[in-house]
Amino acid sequence: MKPETIVKLRDAFTLAADALQDELESQAIKTTPSEAIPDLSMIVWKEKAGPKGLFELSEDKENPRFKELSDYLNAHNGKTHISGYFLWKFENGSIGRKRKA
Repeated sequence: MKPETIVKLRDAFTLAADALQDELESQAIKTTPSEAIPDLSMIVWKEKAGPKGLFELSEDKENPRFKELSDYLNAHNGKTHISGYFLWKFENGSIGRKRKA
């Protein structure tokens, strides 16, 4: 392959890589905190028994991670699946979770 052909290919790949990087950065800017999946391990959970069996409950309302999860649930109609758990929001603002079977 001729050196000028290699230079042209390098330049084309550099332009393509730059365009891809710009696209990735523009998509990252569009991602809001409510779209980010909350870290469940940073929230205090207590085991409880309900009419459908055992589940975990969090009332850790002062925790910023709890607030993120609460906002995330609000954006998903009060229930969702994250990291192998089904999560739901109670009317009093508490959050329940149960391992998916």
